[in-house]
Parts: sequence; C-alpha cells; structure tokens
Amino acid sequence: MQASEPPHEMNPPAPFRLTSALTLEMREGGGFLRALFGVPFFITGVWLALTKAGVLPSGGGPRSPLIHAAIALAFLTVGGCLLFGRRWFRVDLGRARVVRQIGLIFPLRGEERQLSEFEAVVLAYNPGDSESPVTWPVRLRALTGKDLPVIAPSNYAEARQQAEYLSRFLRLPMADLTTAHETVVSPERVSETLRERLLRGGVQIDDVAQPAGSRCEVIQASEGVTIIIRGGGSSFETAAFGLILPAFVLLFAGPVVLRSVLPLGRGHGVSLAFAMFLALFAVPVVYAAGRAAAMKRRRIIITASTAGLRIEERRAWRTRDTELPSSEIIDIDYAGAAVDLDRTAAKGIARALTSLLPTRGIVIKSRRELITIGDGLPASELRYLTAVLRRALAGSGSMPGAFR
Repeated sequence: MQASEPPHEMNPPAPFRLTSALTLEMREGGGFLRALFGVPFFITGVWLALTKAGVLPSGGGPRSPLIHAAIALAFLTVGGCLLFGRRWFRVDLGRARVVRQIGLIFPLRGEERQLSEFEAVVLAYNPGDSESPVTWPVRLRALTGKDLPVIAPSNYAEARQQAEYLSRFLRLPMADLTTAHETVVSPERVSETLRERLLRGGVQIDDVAQPAGSRCEVIQASEGVTIIIRGGGSSFETAAFGLILPAFVLLFAGPVVLRSVLPLGRGHGVSLAFAMFLALFAVPVVYAAGRAAAMKRRRIIITASTAGLRIEERRAWRTRDTELPSSEIIDIDYAGAAVDLDRTAAKGIARALTSLLPTRGIVIKSRRELITIGDGLPASELRYLTAVLRRALAGSGSMPGAFR
C-alpha cells in the first residue's frame, strides 16, 4: 500500500467521512434516538442526586442513603452514556495508523495500531439472541492477536457497502464470513457481481449430483432453470409433533378428568373449569393443525438465468415475488446446520447428526438485501441447489446431476 496514494473513491458511505485525501473518520453516538431515551434517565438521576444533597425536597423513596446514591448513580450513568457517549474510528494512510477511541463528548480512552498489523477487512454475521438484534459486524483481521472492530450495522446492505469501501481505501482484501464458507476477494474486485466472478473463473462450481430423496424438483430449459421447493422443512415436523401431544391429552386424559370431576357435582363452576381445561389444550391443536396445513401448501419457485433470479414464495394466504437482476447478485452460498457440530469432541457422531439439525438454507446476497430460501433442507441438497443456481447464472449449459 502506498501511503501517498489517495483512495479512488471520495464519497464514503455513512457514517464514514473523509477529512482529507488520506484520512477517513467515523463518529458514533448522539442523535435524536439516544437523546430521546437518555434525557429521562439523566434528569431522573440529577433529581435523585439533588434530593439526596438536600437541594430539592425529598418525595420519599429509599430510606437507605447507600441505596439512594446507587440508584442516582445508575440513572446518571445510563443517561450520561446515552446523551454524551461517543466512539471514534480514524484511519490515517499518511501515518499508516488506525485509531479507535471512546469518551464522553471528548475522547477519554483509546488504542492506536499500525495498518501493517492487519491482513483483511472482514464482513461477519451475528445472529443475535432474545436480547440483541441481528448485526453484520465489520472488523479488521489482525495477522496476530485480536481483530479490531470497526462497526456493526443491523442492515446487511449498509454493512456490505462499508466493508467494500474500507477494503478499497485500505488496499486490503475483503473476507466475507456471512455464511459458512469464507469468500476472500481482492480490493480491486470487491464490487464484482457473482456472474462476473463466475465468467472469469473466480468462483468454483461444485460438480455434485442430486441427492436421493430430494424434496426439490429441478426443471432445465433453454433459457435457464426452474427449481420448485415444496413443503416447509423442519417446521412441518415441528407442527405435527405439536399436534400429537395436545390431541393425546384431549382424547385420553380428558375423559379421565371428566369422570373424576362429575361425581363432585354438576355446578356451573365444575363445568366452567373443565371447559377451560379443554380450551387450554384445544388451542395448540388448532394452531398446530393450521400450521401443518399451511406448511403443506407452501412452495418456493426459483427461476434462474443469466439475467438473474425470480423467487416466488407461495404461502398459505399470500404470495411474495422477488426479482434480483444479475447485476445486483453478489454471491449464492449455502449454510449447513445451525449448530456447528464439527467443533464438538465426538466428530463422528456430529457428522451423523448433522442431517437431523435445521439448516439456514441457501443464502442469496444482493446489494439490496440478503435472502434465505430452503431453510430446513439437508446440507447435501443445499449444496446441489447452489451449484444449479450458479451454473444457471453463469449461462453454463450442463447442470450437475440428474433431474427429476
């Protein structure tokens, strides 16, 4: 990387900005939403502190001075961080350094590292949990030691754009880790579409046959290929299981309870209690039966050609059509089991159980969004369908495997 060579692009994506031809900066924090949530906490903390100091009259609250002070400090800390918390990230190509800082209005603490410590810009995937949303972290991969986090947007398109810009600005390859298979692209080619990479031989297409017992139908035509995926994968089995247990309770446990409560009396209270008992288990039965029927009717039709993809998702009550031109498709990959069994101690058992676990499905990455289809299909079938879609997008006449 030449320190004196300015970047090719002068319009970085938000929240990045160029302060000079060789300096890229980003500042996070502040804004309307943070103020909206931070002001009530901060005002409450100030009010509690002033009442503790005797400046304002006390309206009750904790009698213990320690508890009162702890509550005031907690509100002040949360409100202060939301209102005044800031995070800075700066890249200086002239000095070949990257700086990350945090503080309240002004930087208070940070770290500075040499750009020579990093080998790639990484775009990753964080599925989140019940308390945190899905994010797409962008970070700098270190040659040794810890990676350097940069930003973690909740939107894939934004994260992709930011990672591509950083790759070009820093002259570092970009590593895509949003699916199970890592893709590394040179900074000069990060904006290439999947079709462009396929035509120049930059992407390998697996030569695999259609697995036995496939739930998909693949129809080849002169202009492309059509894939029909029927059913709903593992969700159908889950709905069926949810139907069996409540039905057993209603058919077998219900009469037993009925015979035991009727001798006690025929009052309205007993009848109401038993009706509530039946309703408690009837609701899951109706829900599971409806869900099973909906999954039975579900079908996904994918039409692939050199022009792009057309995805038609037919659900119980509605149909959704999505068209993706080849100029917007970045990659087509598949993700295996949701749980990484290869990292367990019993690898032999792990491989045997992989087919029983739910899968994320085929992941289609575009510049607008990331689309997942075929979740719950076996990994072998996902690999086959990915090869079919890639060949259709490249315009290859020969498809892998046999067609049904």
